[in-house]
Amino acid sequence: MNLTAYELSIISGGFTIVGALIGAIATYRFSIHLFIHQQRKIAAANFRASFAFLISQMRLAQSDPSIDKRDILNSTFKDISVAVELFRPYVHSCKQEAYQKAWENYYSDGISGKIHFQQYTHHLQINGVERDEYNIFTERVHHVLSFSVNP
Repeated sequence: MNLTAYELSIISGGFTIVGALIGAIATYRFSIHLFIHQQRKIAAANFRASFAFLISQMRLAQSDPSIDKRDILNSTFKDISVAVELFRPYVHSCKQEAYQKAWENYYSDGISGKIHFQQYTHHLQINGVERDEYNIFTERVHHVLSFSVNP
């Protein structure tokens, strides 16, 4: 089969157009993926930053008994709960239930489900072992924040 120069140029032009379309689609999909990844990273950084004041104040309260821990916890609760809800869409659907449990475990006593910070202001005995309230606090906060690592 002999192709004329005209037929050959039409075929090569068609391949050029198809190649350009494939390249445009691949670039578009990759840019969308990068944008979503960047938004997740920014949301995770903002989420972790929302806990910074609370963590620093609770750390200071360990060495300064004049700082009221319950007041710190209650005054920051509203901002922390907003941050938790703002970050919720960035948590994978398979981890949503664990995220909610970690959040409830942070603010609740686990029995009544009410906002209750006594576990961070008094020494507790858990399974017969005396636990330091600051260690309980850091464990629970880090568990909530663990969802912002590799969002």
